[in-house]
Amino acid sequence: MPNVNGSAVNPNTGRDDRDVSMPNGNGKIDNPFAPDNGSNRYWKTGEEILGRYQVVELLGQGGMGVVYRCKDLKGNVEVAVKALPPEVSHSTAEMEEVQENYSLVSKLVHTNIAVYKTLEMDSVTGDYYLVMEYVGGEDLRRWMKRVRKDGKVALETALPVLRQIAEALDYAHGQDVIHRDMKPDNVKILADGMVKVLDFGLAAQIRTSLAHVSKEEIARAGTNLYKSPEQWQARSRQGAAADQYSLAVTAYELLAGHVPFESDDMALLKAAVLKDDPEAIDGLPKYVNVVLKKGLAKESADRYASCVDFVRALGGEKVKPKVSAAGGRKKDKLPWLGVAAVVALLGLAGIFYALAGWRGGDPPVPEPPVAVKPAPPPEKPVAEVPLKDGPGGANPRQPEPSEPVDDEYYILANRLERFLKDDYDKNWDRKQTVGKHMDDFMTHYDGGYGAMKAGSHSKAYGSFKKAESERLWLVTNIPLRKQALEARQAAEGKKKKAESANADRYAHNYYENAKEQLNEAAKQLEQGEFKNAMDSFTQAGEAFEKTASSAKERHAAELSGGIEDSIRNERIVQAEKYLAELEPLSRERHAEMKGKIERAKSDLAVKEHLSKAKDAADNGRWQEAFDEAGTVLKISPDHDEAKALKQRAEGNLHPVVSFEAKADGRVVDAMFHVDGGTRTYRTRDARLDWEKGRTYRLDFSYEEGGEKWESRGSVIPDRNGRITYTVKLERKPRFDGTVRLPGGVELKLVKIPAGSFTMGSPEGELGRDSDETQHRVTISKDYWLGQYELTQGQWKAVGTTREKDNHFHGDRLPVENVSWDEAKAFCDDLNRRFKGQLPEGYRFDLPTEAQWEYACRAGTTTALNNGKNLTDEKYNCENLREVAWYDYHNDEDTTHPVGQKRKNNWGIYDMHGNVWEWCRDWYGSYPDGAVTDPQGPPNGSNRVFRGGAWLNDAGGCRSSDRGSNDPSFRIDYLGFRVALVPVP
Repeated sequence: MPNVNGSAVNPNTGRDDRDVSMPNGNGKIDNPFAPDNGSNRYWKTGEEILGRYQVVELLGQGGMGVVYRCKDLKGNVEVAVKALPPEVSHSTAEMEEVQENYSLVSKLVHTNIAVYKTLEMDSVTGDYYLVMEYVGGEDLRRWMKRVRKDGKVALETALPVLRQIAEALDYAHGQDVIHRDMKPDNVKILADGMVKVLDFGLAAQIRTSLAHVSKEEIARAGTNLYKSPEQWQARSRQGAAADQYSLAVTAYELLAGHVPFESDDMALLKAAVLKDDPEAIDGLPKYVNVVLKKGLAKESADRYASCVDFVRALGGEKVKPKVSAAGGRKKDKLPWLGVAAVVALLGLAGIFYALAGWRGGDPPVPEPPVAVKPAPPPEKPVAEVPLKDGPGGANPRQPEPSEPVDDEYYILANRLERFLKDDYDKNWDRKQTVGKHMDDFMTHYDGGYGAMKAGSHSKAYGSFKKAESERLWLVTNIPLRKQALEARQAAEGKKKKAESANADRYAHNYYENAKEQLNEAAKQLEQGEFKNAMDSFTQAGEAFEKTASSAKERHAAELSGGIEDSIRNERIVQAEKYLAELEPLSRERHAEMKGKIERAKSDLAVKEHLSKAKDAADNGRWQEAFDEAGTVLKISPDHDEAKALKQRAEGNLHPVVSFEAKADGRVVDAMFHVDGGTRTYRTRDARLDWEKGRTYRLDFSYEEGGEKWESRGSVIPDRNGRITYTVKLERKPRFDGTVRLPGGVELKLVKIPAGSFTMGSPEGELGRDSDETQHRVTISKDYWLGQYELTQGQWKAVGTTREKDNHFHGDRLPVENVSWDEAKAFCDDLNRRFKGQLPEGYRFDLPTEAQWEYACRAGTTTALNNGKNLTDEKYNCENLREVAWYDYHNDEDTTHPVGQKRKNNWGIYDMHGNVWEWCRDWYGSYPDGAVTDPQGPPNGSNRVFRGGAWLNDAGGCRSSDRGSNDPSFRIDYLGFRVALVPVP
């Protein structure tokens, strides 16, 4: 049953199994397990209960009613509003019990208790609503799961929570109120750690809805896993000690991770609670288990004097001995709040279902009451009938009759009351004699009510019997009338379908007969002959169906004749109009006529194209004759005359070839060359006259958005006349700068954008040589340069041979002791290996001297590519040390793994120091003026190398410093860097 937060609890296990009731889109409860509480009223979000409490959301539903979270529009606070079951709200005796119990629990005002605010009645409907404090936060069970470590809650964590619960319980006990259902699901913990105990006194008894679903016996008070022995034995004297026992079970569950006694078999569970001792919890001080055992004692007298004493003892405090009942606090006289109301409600429900009859399956069997002395039942049940204001009004219990009345009177009165409450609808359509019977029913009912109020119950009984007669007519005929109206609606729909099929034209007699049947049925309906009207409407509908079918058949036959006539007269357009009209009438005829039209169209097309082919051949237009004859053969492949015409035309033609190029499925205008020639054709407009039987080699290419597609192949024209070939172009992979060498080794290149720079060094630069004359250089095309100096691991992956090995050894060390000739041979080897995989017009090579310096500077104009100049041209330059391995402090004696120093602006490492790098140029003087893409002198004796090395001083490692030697020269400080450059 839901608490004020709407969580649902399994009454056997005490665990939160969640209420299956959920609101649908109409604000109603769609729940196959919900109890039949006699009310269909559910409040939607935004509606106002009692004109004050605006519904925010549905929290849950259970045997004690439906719970909503609402906003109190007057107090501007959130509250929980519980709608009591109608059986309780509309029963004076039961509400007296509820109000008496409410008067007690509403006085509970404590920090740790959720407050009952008010119990109010809706003056219009007579429904009662219990308004409570809305408590957010999380329930104790969820809090347990969140704070557990190794499945248990630490004692020091549990004690503050247990102490607040104990204080709430002890306070209530002092007000003569016991909880009777203390468990984790009825405890909320707020964000600041404050504890709120919920559902004191009014919410522990009724779980009828869950009983209907589970078929298990549900206890009236308490939740089985937390019930004290006295609750299991249904002892009449149950006091505060029962709440302490439930608190002890809760404490045990916190500290152990499970309850002390647990079983799905209720008999076994009860036996364990009454006889067995709880198991000691491992890992706790011995005294804690002693305290828990005392709190779980089988006899209430053996437990602690109060719940707070129990928690204090758990915390290690000494507590006073329990005072005997004779001289201590009043413990055993606490009332069982809510029991009288529940027993009375269950008794009323049993009488009501016995009298009025249960509609909807087997009647519910009332559960045995708890062991208390219920109020004595009245000598005779009293009918609860509405007040004079008619159906749906207030329904107070009437006074006892002043004259003897037998049981049949009460049965009849309850039956009429139930009809008015559940089935009677004053807004029913009053046509077809229904209105008269409704009026007669209310006249007799009101007369009986007046007689009963005057004390003349015999006269009232007579009027009620007449009202019952009218009730029987209404409950019998209203459904029949509804069925007749549904049959009428169906017949009218079939009539419309017959009219849309032109029934008045193509099946006139059938149509008129069906209309007569429909009119006769309407008369029967008006006269109140609902069963006959329903049958007549059904027959009229069947007649309209046959009428529509007959009309469609005759209409289809007429259209088919029109199609055939149009085909004979070669009016194909008209035939196709008839065909479109025929399709919804008859699938079979439509398919048949469609085939005839298609054949007629083919015959006409053959006739037309053959005539054109003959005319073209007679006038020497051989290509046209060839094409038209070919069209005829596509329609009719075995047409002999067309074959002869095409063969004759072909003998007077030569091949005229065109191409359709596709890239990624799209038709594109590609460029192509024939037989390696220099002339370029476009697929969009090329029509080439070729020789039949000759082989032509073709190269196609297409570029778009930096992507390129290519295709190479050959064609052999096999016939004369027009021939169109479709060429599928393949996307050429875009070069991303990574060259994948054998063995998974990668050679990474950085793309260098085209641009201009000042090559050489300015006069006055520290360490400058005379051959560094400044001049303007333009690099006209992009190129790629190795991100690192070529390493020994990359050289090994390619497998190029050379005369000498490296002086220093390591896969990440740069190649050294390599000649210019060997470096150039390595680049040529890469070109052979990756032929066809490189960007068009590019090849692997050593960079020119201008390409090397342009990439080294990366936009800088200083001596170093980090934007700084030398501070010392010898051995102590910190600016150079940022970017280069050089002879710093005159103590360097080896190469270093590449990529360890700072990279330049374009992401290239080690352009200064480590090893000198061969360039492609012959050494010579720079030109005097500006140049574009300089290649160096045409010949010479030495090749250039740049960048400085590990054994050089700072002046030899500048961006503009130059070195050279014989191409066969090799030494342990000279290597190279691979470039991918435009073919000159």
